[in-house]
Amino acid sequence: MLKFLFLIRLRKAIPIDIPQFNILGAAPGMEIWEELKKDGCLKNEEKYWKTGLTVSMVHPKTLPYHEIRMMIQSYFKKFFLERPKFLLEQAARTLN
Repeated sequence: MLKFLFLIRLRKAIPIDIPQFNILGAAPGMEIWEELKKDGCLKNEEKYWKTGLTVSMVHPKTLPYHEIRMMIQSYFKKFFLERPKFLLEQAARTLN
């Protein structure tokens, strides 16, 4: 959570057009997959074998997935609403 808040503040100091956030995922063959298995977080490993999974959906020590999604969505709304000039410039670029 603190890292996310740090990134939000950092965005104001760096001229970023569009930030990108990814929610940590795991798939077979990844080190994090093995950690989840070792910690007992993969109760039904076969269910996720082909698709992988989002770590926050199975690990009890992470923020819940829906909270992370809400934080990201809230950030993007704020990010674009605070920058109407940027939105207008991008729209003008698209029209040219």
